[in-house]
Amino acid sequence: MKKLIGLCFAICLFTTAAIAQQTTGKDLQGNWKITVFSSHGITVDIPTGKVSLAPEMEASLSAEQKKELEENMKSQMDMLKAGYIKFTGTDIAITMGPQQQKGSLIMKDGKAFVAFKDDDGIPVELDATIVDKKLYLRHGAGAEATELIYIKQ
Repeated sequence: MKKLIGLCFAICLFTTAAIAQQTTGKDLQGNWKITVFSSHGITVDIPTGKVSLAPEMEASLSAEQKKELEENMKSQMDMLKAGYIKFTGTDIAITMGPQQQKGSLIMKDGKAFVAFKDDDGIPVELDATIVDKKLYLRHGAGAEATELIYIKQ
């Protein structure tokens, strides 16, 4: 019985992972509005304007530093609220306030990536995955990770 339950659990995990990785170019087409921005331990829920910090970051900052950080993030809220990404075929346009970044949708090994050059001309690839009708763009790992979450418009 334990082996059967374990097998069912493993199949569920595998199926969930397989579904999350099967994001296609067709799935991505259209406009997506940003709802969450998370980077280096700072997470901003854009519709509510709530700024939260990872526990280890929060513990390392003084009350004054936390307040200053939250105020800085809130001052960027209008830019974040206007943020979206548009997929047209393999062309992409990422907009944050008045700035727009153009790039391409790349499919590699059954996975989708958003590729563009940053302000310094350095190539960037963001892993693009749709889970529960939300588009997750991720770059990096651990404390250095950046994640943007979008909803389809």
